[in-house]
Parts: sequence; structure tokens; C-alpha cells
Amino acid sequence: MSTPGPISVLEREHRFIAGVAAALPFLEASPRMLPDVVGFLREYADACHHGKEEVLFFAALEAEGLPPAGCPLGVLRNDHDEARGLVRRLSAADAADLRYLLGALRELYLNHIVKEDYILQPLAARLLPADAMAELEQRFEAADQRFGLERRDRWERFATELIRRFHTEGMAADELDHRRRHISELARTCHLEGPIPPQLPLPPST
Repeated sequence: MSTPGPISVLEREHRFIAGVAAALPFLEASPRMLPDVVGFLREYADACHHGKEEVLFFAALEAEGLPPAGCPLGVLRNDHDEARGLVRRLSAADAADLRYLLGALRELYLNHIVKEDYILQPLAARLLPADAMAELEQRFEAADQRFGLERRDRWERFATELIRRFHTEGMAADELDHRRRHISELARTCHLEGPIPPQLPLPPST
């Protein structure tokens, strides 16, 4: 069975975010790149990606009866808020805090992506009927139009270059796969059942 359109959009965006997240510790030695990375995390990861999730995707799941608080939606919203706070601190970080913030963001983003790819999105594929998926895909397209397609594509090109520079494509895939192997316990706490899907590929190099 193919992945429904709106879920494949989120999975694709996750691959860019995961690759950048895996590169974050390397930026301690390249602090001049930090303003652009903060821009990517604020604009692409948060405004573009988390914006679609919080306003559209989570709302569609709530309409099908998934509770807005608790696990998984409440946990994921808390992750988003924590990421915003860490990025805010990163934008004004001094040398003493830089290593901690880069490491904390790396761990947060990679763990968060695994929760969504291997718990929330398979759950959504079971919960959301075909007409809801089709409507959600249209709303995602409209959200990207409002964000700006050229703006979105520019940040994806930035992520691709950063991933290539620090060779983090394979690193991100390995980290996500490692975390996937330890996610069954979280799934049980959410009272979810069903197999965990295999590792998802990173976006192809262009």
C-alpha cells in the first residue's frame, strides 16, 4: 500500500530536518553558519512543517477522536514547544552554552521525528478515511502556497547542501533506525498496536 499523500509530505520534510539535526554538533566549529541554521529551524522546521502538523494534521486526527492532550498529540506538541525554546536560546547563545544547545536540539529533533514517523503517521493512516486524506493533502498544498514555494525550496536546498557538507545523510538514517528499535515502549504507553514500519529513506541527492 502506498503512503497517503499528506503523510508522504511530512515524511519527506522529516528527512531534511533529520539531516540538519544530525549536522548540528558540527556547527560548534563553524559558528558562522548558525544564523542560517536558526533560520532553517524557525522557518522550515517550525513555520512550514510544524505549522502544517499543528493546524491541519493534528486537527484532522482530533476530528477522528484522537485526544488533543496526552500521548501522542500532547507529547508531540510539547516537543514542538521545547524545540522553539531551544532555538530561541540558540539564536543568542554564547560559547559556554553552544555545545549543549546543539546537542539538545539534535536529540530532540531526531527523537521527535521517530515518534511521528513510526507512531503517529501509521496511526493516521489507519484513522483517517480517504476523503479526509484528500482534503488534508489539498490543505497542505494551500499552506505551502501561503508559506511560499520558493521560500520552501530555498530552505530545502540549504538543508541539502548542509547535509552534503557534513556527510550526515547516512548518519541521520542510522540514528533514526536506532531510535526506531527502542520505540515499542513509547507505543505501548500510548496504547497503540500494530507493526512498526521499516526505516524510511532519506530524500535523494539532486
